[in-house]
Amino acid sequence: MGGDQSRTVRKFIRATIRGCRHAADKTAATRRCKGAIRCSIPRSRLIASDMMIEMALKTPSVEKNGVSYVDPDRMDRGLAHRRQGLTSRRAEDG
Repeated sequence: MGGDQSRTVRKFIRATIRGCRHAADKTAATRRCKGAIRCSIPRSRLIASDMMIEMALKTPSVEKNGVSYVDPDRMDRGLAHRRQGLTSRRAEDG
């Protein structure tokens, strides 16, 4: 390893250690403050949030495959549709 690379690696390791220590300090501070902050959320907001999750997010596809799943067939259809739109716009502009 060249001098610049080893220096960069050392700096990276030091920064990583500092970051880990910082995270540990913040976690400890959070634990000390736990209970000191009281936050009351109106029940109506909680109910509305639960309803939104149930109605908008918990679709059959999400239940089956998870939130980040992408259906390849649906993606292909969407891309083809967008390509078709771009092609027709170019023909109109041309």
